[in-house]
Amino acid sequence: MPIIYSYPDIGGILSAKDRFIVTKEEEGNQTRSIKASDLAAYVVTLVPGVGTGTTNYLTLWSDGPLGELGDSLIKQQAADEILVEGKLLVDDETEISGEFFGYDGGSFENGLSVSGGLSCDTLSISGASSLEIDTLEVIDSAIIGNPDPTAPKKWEFDTLGNTRIVGGQWEYSQFSGGIVNPRMTVDAQVSMYCTLEMFGNNIEEVNNLTVPYGDATFSNDVTIDGKVALNGLSAYADDAAAGAAGILTGDLYQTNGSGAAPLNVAGIVMVKQ
Repeated sequence: MPIIYSYPDIGGILSAKDRFIVTKEEEGNQTRSIKASDLAAYVVTLVPGVGTGTTNYLTLWSDGPLGELGDSLIKQQAADEILVEGKLLVDDETEISGEFFGYDGGSFENGLSVSGGLSCDTLSISGASSLEIDTLEVIDSAIIGNPDPTAPKKWEFDTLGNTRIVGGQWEYSQFSGGIVNPRMTVDAQVSMYCTLEMFGNNIEEVNNLTVPYGDATFSNDVTIDGKVALNGLSAYADDAAAGAAGILTGDLYQTNGSGAAPLNVAGIVMVKQ
């Protein structure tokens, strides 16, 4: 029988049906043949980093030590769109040049910068960086501040456009007394459809604040340079009548003109005593 290397070379061109001669050790070293396609399928199982996956999903090492690959939670949903099918956690600063949509919550541990709009059901941001957003819309709730009283940080909340909060509660606060210096600056309008609470030792600057369905509570000074409109202020004859109607001490009401002088003029703004 001729020596194998004495046969003519085929020039490196193989087909799936080409055969190789092998020795089958399990069968007493009998001589057998195997097709090139079967040999290729066997060799693939020996190469690290091989496995099956789903089209358009980013590859994941499902078992690193064994060299097995699988699908991650990141999918290219369109030519210009990436979908993360789970929670997105970012340990460092995040910068987004377009809009950010977080339908199942967004958590950023060291600041978030968005040059476009930001829309998410629940937004949680912590860290020393500022939150810079052109337009902020939160459907459920938003908490801006320092969540860790043992590690006080300076926080600033600045928007160039409108801020809209619908439902839930909006809290802009600080938890470490005078150490923290929070600040809220909105060049346009803030519209609240829930309770608004602000705590801090700095000025909150808002061009136009609207709280149509909730309460607005400020624990620090509020400075107003423009007009104050008290729409729907209840009217009573005097302090006693206001108290009888349920107006609490410190609340505002206006006279209706039916009281004794000098309260016999309608429209005088009073503080319940």
